[in-house]
Amino acid sequence: MKRTFTIALVFSCFFLCRAQEADLIVKSKIERVTVFLEGAQVTRLGTVPLKPGVSLLTFPAIAPGIQEQSIQAEAPAGVKILSVSFKVNYLEEVKIPEKITALEEERRRLWMSLTQEKSLEEVYREEEAILKTNKSIGGTAKGVPIEELKVAMDYFRQRLMDIKQQLLLADRNIRKLNESIGKIDAQLKELSVSSAKPTGEILVKVSSKTSLNAPITIKYLVQEAR
Repeated sequence: MKRTFTIALVFSCFFLCRAQEADLIVKSKIERVTVFLEGAQVTRLGTVPLKPGVSLLTFPAIAPGIQEQSIQAEAPAGVKILSVSFKVNYLEEVKIPEKITALEEERRRLWMSLTQEKSLEEVYREEEAILKTNKSIGGTAKGVPIEELKVAMDYFRQRLMDIKQQLLLADRNIRKLNESIGKIDAQLKELSVSSAKPTGEILVKVSSKTSLNAPITIKYLVQEAR
């Protein structure tokens, strides 16, 4: 009788501890891709609502060909990383066609915006060149009243300043758009695996003493990049 009670107590403790461990699926996005001569490091970021206790976080839809030993996980203060592992999911197939279609549509939209920004930048540079080559006032044969000269110089100065500001803005937008396109290209590279093939999952076990929305960063190396 005593033995039966002990076994029942052990099972009760096991199921109680397991119930306190939350299983959470984390939707992550590629934040950075660092390309080396052979391979690349991918950095993903996902925010997950944690409750006090232990949680098992699953990062799905990872290319199965990553280097498992390279996986790293980072969490904010107050969240402790207990373990990091990787597994191949043979049961679920990634819905790649839908994801690829959405990413390619977003890529086309970004390319259109990039083309518009480059065209706008070219227009401003043309205007800047015209102003600089046509800044003589009244020719060289006669003088120009000082008031007219002042008005003209004020116009040139103000317009050139406006053009410089617009060129800086266009340059900033072009760089941001190129970065966004680069991230989408990296995601499309990961999704190039056929939907009939298994997908990878990164499992991160964490513990937290308080409830919070925790940003979790994972990094890993892939070889299929140049």
